[in-house]
Amino acid sequence: MNPLLLFIQNKINQIPQKQDPRSDPVRYMGTSHPFLGVSNPDKHKISADFKKRFPDISFDDLMKLLNQLNEGQTFEDKTIGPMILMRYKKLLMEIQPKHIDQWLENLEGWCEIDTLCQSTFPPELFLSNWTVWKKALIKWSEEKSISKWRASLVLLCKAVGNSNDPRLKDLALENIDHLKSEKEILITKAISWLLRNMTKNFKNDVKDYLEKNEDSLPKIAVRETRKKLETGKKT
Repeated sequence: MNPLLLFIQNKINQIPQKQDPRSDPVRYMGTSHPFLGVSNPDKHKISADFKKRFPDISFDDLMKLLNQLNEGQTFEDKTIGPMILMRYKKLLMEIQPKHIDQWLENLEGWCEIDTLCQSTFPPELFLSNWTVWKKALIKWSEEKSISKWRASLVLLCKAVGNSNDPRLKDLALENIDHLKSEKEILITKAISWLLRNMTKNFKNDVKDYLEKNEDSLPKIAVRETRKKLETGKKT
């Protein structure tokens, strides 16, 4: 067995399971993968221990580990990988769309997708190789995969909130246009989230977009984004 993977699995096995019998991971998080009950703080602690133990890991070895975790059976396997990746900021900048595309094939539900896409990747990653990333993000918004639809939106949430580069804003609106007729809550909520994050750096653009597209956007996205524009809060 890969010793890097064994290190992670041993750490997970050492943590007492904290499953709440009243919770239903399938219903709440939308995943059918077995849930061990390891908390996010515990997973972050494991990822910190991993970085301390293996500070000089190569990109190839890190990708091998992340692929093995992504292909693992449990929810914990699939969600700890991005937390490890975030610890290696230089290696993170070598990530290509093909890596994310492969990982998304094995993820289910909002929590697994968002753990990978929400906070892992900085806007600098996309902007440093813009043509390639723009093509990939548009492609994901057009594929027949709800995981990739959501990823095409959520991957841009941090970017539009942390950068005022208009290319990110234009791409976000383009992907919203591709998906605004979808009724699945994974998409309607992601559209709302992305629009609300855009208000930080592109407030006037969001106002204009709402005025022109109010009737075609999900009602929840219009309601929550207007509230954000008016009060600075979601609700």
